[in-house]
Amino acid sequence: MTEYFNGNGIFVFSDAAGAKACLALAYMLSKENKINSFRIFSNKQYEFYNDWNLKIEVVDNMPDSIFREQGFLFTGTSHPQFSNSFELEAIKQAKQQNLHTFSFVDHWVNFTLRFKKEAEFIYPDNIIVIDQIAYANAIKEGIPSIKLQIFTNPYYTYIKKYWVPKFSKNELFQKLHIRETNCKIILYAPDPISLRFKNTINSFDEKSALHDIIDSINFESNVILLIKPHPLQIVTYLFEEIEKLKFSKKIILVEDIDNLELINIADKIIGFYSNFLIEAACLEKDILRYFPDLNPPDLINHLNVGRKITDKSNLKMELNR
Repeated sequence: MTEYFNGNGIFVFSDAAGAKACLALAYMLSKENKINSFRIFSNKQYEFYNDWNLKIEVVDNMPDSIFREQGFLFTGTSHPQFSNSFELEAIKQAKQQNLHTFSFVDHWVNFTLRFKKEAEFIYPDNIIVIDQIAYANAIKEGIPSIKLQIFTNPYYTYIKKYWVPKFSKNELFQKLHIRETNCKIILYAPDPISLRFKNTINSFDEKSALHDIIDSINFESNVILLIKPHPLQIVTYLFEEIEKLKFSKKIILVEDIDNLELINIADKIIGFYSNFLIEAACLEKDILRYFPDLNPPDLINHLNVGRKITDKSNLKMELNR
C-alpha cells in the first residue's frame, strides 16, 4: 500500500480505529522513506499516542494554510456526529487546494454515513476498504465503484511487520500486581453487545458471557483472568458483581495498558467479533469467539479468526485444556 503515496502528506483522524490506521501508515511511509515529510492531526486525545514516536497535533479545526504545498491527504473515517465531521471538513479543504485525498474505512458497514454531513456527501478521491466483502457492501450502499480501492488495514501490516513489545511479561505482571510469575493468562475482550442490541431482547451479552467464562475457569489451577473493556463499554454494568466472587482477586480489570501489550502476554483470548481479535490474530494468538444463544451479525466470520464456540460446555473444555 505504501507505494501509492509520495511527496508531503497530511494525516487526519478522529475515531480511535481510524487513528491507528493513519498512525501505522505514517510510521511505515516514514520508515520506508516513501514520503518527504508529513503532519498528523486529530480533534481527540488518546492515551495510545504515547505508544507512537510521532508528533500528533490535537486541534479543534484545521486551518486552510495547512493544506498548501502538500501532496496528499489521508484520513480515517468515523460517525460525523461523534467526530464533529472533522475528517470531512479536512477532505473539503484539501480538495479546494487540489490535494489528492484518500479515506480509509476500517469496517464492513455504514459507508455512506461516514461521508455525509447534514444533507451533503463529501467524498475523497479514493475510498480504501479492507476486503472484497467491504467493497461489495460499499457499492450496495451507493459508493461509486470508481472511488473504491482494496488494501489491507495498514495497522495490521504494522503489527505483523514492525510492532515490538515495550514491556517484558514480568514487567507487565508487576504493573498488573500479579505475583504468580508462572500463571496462565486468559484475556477477555468483549464487544458491548448490550449497547449495540439494546432495543432487542437477548439472552446473551458481554455480561452473561463474562459469567459463563468465570464459571468455566478453574481458578485453583493458577489462572488469571484479565478483562479489557471496549472503549464504549459501560464498565459498571460489566463488573458490578465481580467483587462478590470467591476468586475475585484473580480477575483483573485492565484499562490503562495497550491492547497489543496485553495480547502479547495472553495464553488465550476470548471475544466476539471485534478488531481486538484481528489484532490478536496478527500476533498468532490462541483465540476463542463465544456466541451462545444469539447470532448477531458476525462481521469477521469470513476472516477465519480463532475458533467459534456456541455453548458453555465447549467453552469450559477449551478454557481448561
